[in-house]
Amino acid sequence: MIFFRFILAILGGYALSAVTAMCIALMFTETIKGSTVLSATMLAFVIHCAVFIWVFMVQSTLKAWLGVVVPIVILSLVYWLLR
Repeated sequence: MIFFRFILAILGGYALSAVTAMCIALMFTETIKGSTVLSATMLAFVIHCAVFIWVFMVQSTLKAWLGVVVPIVILSLVYWLLR
């Protein structure tokens, strides 16, 4: 089970932080693009670290998977709607 949590922490954290950065970059298109992308990327590093820690703090592996996959799906839909 530790292996699955580790894979979820790495790949799921990356996917969640990437989708979050893409959504933030699309939501703030009126501002300077360079600073928007830089801010979204810095926030993505924080999100990835938080997901990595959170995956190992949760008692159940199922809760960890749902806690990462559901936000990825929701943010992917938001990204798709914003484009």
